[in-house]
Amino acid sequence: MCQVYAESRENRLFSENNIGRNPGLLQEEVMVSSAMISKALLQEYKLDLLEEVREASNPDLEWLSSEATLKDLITCDKELPTSWQYREGFPCFKNQLYIPVDDALKTKIAKGCYDSKITGHFGMEKTIEIITRDFYWKGLTEWIKDYVRSCDECQHNKSPRHARWGLL
Repeated sequence: MCQVYAESRENRLFSENNIGRNPGLLQEEVMVSSAMISKALLQEYKLDLLEEVREASNPDLEWLSSEATLKDLITCDKELPTSWQYREGFPCFKNQLYIPVDDALKTKIAKGCYDSKITGHFGMEKTIEIITRDFYWKGLTEWIKDYVRSCDECQHNKSPRHARWGLL
């Protein structure tokens, strides 16, 4: 068991034998997972991100069309299409912010969820899970897979998980 504090001098490592004996381990403490830390880092720039979504939506005709359709349905007091909402001036699909086609914006989102210096790199499945909690764009899964595969750090630091290449 490990206790990690902001001050590195206070960090402690305990064996299982110490759990019942050490009063510090008897106190209830909040455990933070790497996913929670990544989520907190992403929330840090959420307001700026909404402004960037608005700016990136200008050249994206499909995003603008979705927004206009949702606005029209709301003003006419008609039912919205299944899984679509219009919240805080933004279209949402299945309670996830609908992101326009803009690679710089998608990269910023992916960096917030994948490239955290605190938590490390999660991998494809975990990154997809974290991003889809809050965001949606067409082709999200494939885009994230390409992003993770192209990570230079992971290509150098992670060992290959396949059989050795055969002779030619």
